[in-house]
Amino acid sequence: MKSGPGPRIMTGGREDGSGGKFRVAIRLASLALRNLRRRKRRTAITASALAAGLCMFVLFDSLIAGLENDGARSMVWYDIGGMQVQNERYAADKDSLPLDIDIDDPAGVVAAAAKAGFAATPRAVFSGELVVGGEPWPEDGSAVARITAIDPGRDGAVFRLGETVREGRWLRESDQGIVLGSKLAETLGAQVGWSLTVVTRTKDGAWQTIDAEIIGIVATPNAAVNRVNAYLTLSAADECLGLGGSVNQVAVAFPEEADAARAAGKLGAALENAGFAGLAVLPWRVVGADFVGFVESRRGISRVLLLLVFIIAAVGVSNAMLLSVLERTREIGALRAQGMRDREVVAMLLVEAGAIGVIGAAAGILLASAVNAPFVAFGIDMTPLLDIVDVDLPFSGILRGAWHPVVMLQAVAVGALLSVAVSVVPARRAVRMTVVECMRHA
Repeated sequence: MKSGPGPRIMTGGREDGSGGKFRVAIRLASLALRNLRRRKRRTAITASALAAGLCMFVLFDSLIAGLENDGARSMVWYDIGGMQVQNERYAADKDSLPLDIDIDDPAGVVAAAAKAGFAATPRAVFSGELVVGGEPWPEDGSAVARITAIDPGRDGAVFRLGETVREGRWLRESDQGIVLGSKLAETLGAQVGWSLTVVTRTKDGAWQTIDAEIIGIVATPNAAVNRVNAYLTLSAADECLGLGGSVNQVAVAFPEEADAARAAGKLGAALENAGFAGLAVLPWRVVGADFVGFVESRRGISRVLLLLVFIIAAVGVSNAMLLSVLERTREIGALRAQGMRDREVVAMLLVEAGAIGVIGAAAGILLASAVNAPFVAFGIDMTPLLDIVDVDLPFSGILRGAWHPVVMLQAVAVGALLSVAVSVVPARRAVRMTVVECMRHA
């Protein structure tokens, strides 16, 4: 008696051509998804572990990206500018803010920058102690500050400090007064209208005092600026400190979307063509290297977190697939007996694993997006923590998240690929036994 044909599970040589291969792929995918539906609880538990881990990673990455974006804007708009021109010897001694390692022709540098298409402003930055006390003021106080002497007529083209005045007003060309950061004013217990004394050194290193009236207080989105910065006019600083028209930096603005390194190269070439020697043009990432290093260290933590997530996911998916293979040994043997090739069995199991990875990663991204939306819109108020740990970070104190679509897509792709990769061993185990051994499996 002649037996009839078996079910059309057969693939490989029995399905020739691209159309046949496509039908084989559809059948394998259908079988894989059916097996996932048959074991809903196990699939849900495995995918949920991956989803929870990826959600944590995406949230952490979002907050780090938000910190970087906020910090970059705060540094560029309120502290260092998009680039700085300095004496090439200045960087080696930058922490002491030396006035004698200077740019002796700042007006020429500003003009060369303007010719190259960049707004620029000269600045003399130095350290000093601010002292408040004595009659008629009710408070006594002192604090070390970073004092920046600016050109009020040019500074607004590079910085946005004039938009952040909380009390009083911003500096004007003829002013002999001083403007304080809000936190610095609180430390001193000082108010607009009070007088204070600046104790510092001249360009030649001699001690000097400057008496000035507080004419304004600024509250910027940069916590570091609020805590330690004070501002004078360049004319007042030049007169008291013997600058002789020199400054120790020229801050330069450029559009946010511009490439900082390319812009610095363009400006450097312009200065060289204008005959300036011994000057260095540094993009904000170099000037603000401490903050950039801080962010990169946090990104390192993020990568470690992602590694842990994937290790946990790998163990979960591998165990789930191994259990699936053990439970379905006889079923796999039956499929092979009906014509399914070994490589097609392996492919079916890998499709199952990849589907678990995609489901888990996609669920994690959706969950992270829902949780991340309030962080992006409103942020977390970190101001009390900044006061406690006394850390000067260039951001407002409101830590907001940021959307990172590329990272999200990469997480989904890596989750799926990792699930497939860790399932290769269980899948190959399924075809090591002969068909007869599979059918005898209890």
